[in-house]
Amino acid sequence: MVKLGLNGRLISAKEIFDEAGIAGEEHYHQLIKSLKAPGILSDKLTQIQVTSLKSKHKGSRKAVPRYQIALPSVKPAKPVASDETDSSDYAKIYVSDLPFTATEEEIEKAFSQYGEVSDVAIPKDHFSGHSRGFAFVEFESKESVKKALGAKTPVVIQGRKAISSRIQKIEPSPALNSYRFFCRTSIVLKF
Repeated sequence: MVKLGLNGRLISAKEIFDEAGIAGEEHYHQLIKSLKAPGILSDKLTQIQVTSLKSKHKGSRKAVPRYQIALPSVKPAKPVASDETDSSDYAKIYVSDLPFTATEEEIEKAFSQYGEVSDVAIPKDHFSGHSRGFAFVEFESKESVKKALGAKTPVVIQGRKAISSRIQKIEPSPALNSYRFFCRTSIVLKF
């Protein structure tokens, strides 16, 4: 990963994901914290600068180069207090019950009251290309997610109350794995 930041080049979260082969958000947060603590990784852009640059990078904050890699300093890093707020990057929620005509901009505007929204993804139907009625909203911090999930009033988009929930990892069942194995190894005969 140090190769990414040669000659003071800024790197993006997407590059870190790709280079480190990170599978999930939690591993990403751990890696970023472990690199920031000794001073190896540092933010070089403010949140406002990242927001203004995201349109140049396909509307994704993850693609904006904002981190710089440097050799660690000689002084040991100060320990992070456990009572500090968690400002780790990119916390994601699942939003359902959306109108099929809702746009990414409308969803971002509705959820920005809880904190800085870094990305909105609306999955589309493969055949029709229309929205499937749900989205994934990514915030800049986990604190924003807590605010969004703990809100007393629901988020209303185009007259519909959107339902927000945490994204949960789903482990594939052993039965599904054996079915996949069977599908890969079976031979289909056509007559």
